[in-house]
Amino acid sequence: MNHHGPIRMELEEKNYAFCTCGRSQALPFCDGAHKGSEQRPLIHSCERAGAVVVCGCRKSGNFPFCDGTHAKDV
Repeated sequence: MNHHGPIRMELEEKNYAFCTCGRSQALPFCDGAHKGSEQRPLIHSCERAGAVVVCGCRKSGNFPFCDGTHAKDV
């Protein structure tokens, strides 16, 4: 799955590992595909369950959440 724009999803109250390298087959989540590189996932502790819009381009200034940065690359 290749995401470059916003991804709408429901998060639960738990920790999530978001992919920062773009190699994951489980985007926007980390699947360990960064192994052997200097990249590491961003661990996010969701304190309140609910709908969010996460970043698919990994360039957001508010990562893991979308801030519209993907639209500037068009």
